Amino acid sequence: MKKLYSLLVAVAITTLLQLNVYGQYSWSNLGSGMNSPVRSLATDTTNDFLYAGGVFTQAGGIPAIDIAKWDGATWAPLGGGVLSGSGISSLLMEGTDLIAGGTFTNIGGVLSKNIAKWNGLIWSPIGAGLDYTGVTTVSTLTFYNGDLYAGGVFNSSGAATVNNIARWDGTNWQPLTTGTNGRVLSLCVYGTDLYVGGTFTDAGGVAVNNIAKWDGTNWSDVGGGVSYTGVTTVATLKEFNGNLYAGGTFTTAGASPVKHIAKWDGTTWSDVGSGAGSYTGVTTVATFTTFNNELVVGGTFDTLGFMPASYIGKWDGSAWTTLGSGTNNSVLALTTLHDTLYAGGMFPVAGGNATPFIAKWIPSPASFISN
Repeated sequence: MKKLYSLLVAVAITTLLQLNVYGQYSWSNLGSGMNSPVRSLATDTTNDFLYAGGVFTQAGGIPAIDIAKWDGATWAPLGGGVLSGSGISSLLMEGTDLIAGGTFTNIGGVLSKNIAKWNGLIWSPIGAGLDYTGVTTVSTLTFYNGDLYAGGVFNSSGAATVNNIARWDGTNWQPLTTGTNGRVLSLCVYGTDLYVGGTFTDAGGVAVNNIAKWDGTNWSDVGGGVSYTGVTTVATLKEFNGNLYAGGTFTTAGASPVKHIAKWDGTTWSDVGSGAGSYTGVTTVATFTTFNNELVVGGTFDTLGFMPASYIGKWDGSAWTTLGSGTNNSVLALTTLHDTLYAGGMFPVAGGNATPFIAKWIPSPASFISN
C-alpha cells in the first residue's frame, strides 16, 4: 500500500509538472530594496546584472544615489551615482555598457548633461549631452538602424537645436528635422520605422496626435494617433505578436474607443481586451515587457478588461490574467532576465510581501508543496 501511495504521488507530481501547475510564480524582494521609487530597469544578459534607476539614495541599505546594480544577491552603487540632479528616468544596454538618461549634470563625478555611459568602471558623457532652458529630462532610449536615439524634454545639444528627440551619430547629437513640439516619452522600432510616443501635436511639421512615425528621413502620422479629454500621453510602446502596442493615458486611438492601451497592426488601431481602468485618479499604462510569450503591462490601474488587477497584469493575445495579487501602488518599469520578471515603481508591497519599490516574479515550485 505504501509503495502504491508513493507511486501515485510521483505520477501526480509528474502530471502537475507537465501541466505547469507545479511551477507556480510568486513575488519576492531583492534584498531590502530601495528607499524611494524606481523609474527604470535594464538587464545585462552577459553578466546577469540588473540595473535600476530612479530617485532613491539607498539600495539594499547601502548608499546608491539614483542608480544601482543587482548581481542576484547584493546591490552595489555605480561610481557614486547622480551627484547633481534629480534622478534617472531611462536605461538602455549597449553590449555590456549601460546608457543612463534622466535629469542630472554630474554623475559619478563626471560632468554630463542628462545622459551618460557606464562601462563597468567609470562614467563618461555622451557628446555635449542634451539640455533645455527649464528642467531637462531624457525619458526614453533605443537603438534604430544602428544609432542611439534619445527622447524627452530638451531643445539643444551644444549649439545644435534638437527638439525633444535626437540621434547620436558617434560624435554629435543630430536633430530629426524639427523634432516634436512636446515631450517624448517612448520609442520603439516596429517594422522598418521608429515609432515615437509622448505628448505632442507636431512632428517635423506634420500634424499628429501624441504618436508619430520616423522612417529615417521623414515624419508621418500613425492612423490619427491617440487622444483623451485631459492631458494625453503615450508613455510606452512595445512590439508583441507582430503588432505595436501603445500604452498611456488616452481613450481614443484612431476611430476606436479604447482604455489606455491600443494595438496598431500597421494600418489600423484596435482595442485590447477592454483596456485598463477604474482607478480613482488618472489611469495610465506606464510600461510594457514580454515574458513567457505574453505582454506584461504595468501602470496605475485596478482593472484590466473586466478583471480586478492591481497595477500589473498580462495579455496573451486574447485574454487578461493577473500576476498574483499584484502591487499596492504604481508600476513604472518592467524588464526580464532569464526566467524572472522584474518590476519597479512606487510600491512598497508586491504579492502581499514587503518589496520596497522593486520586486521579482519568479518560479516557486516549493509553494505548491507547502500549500
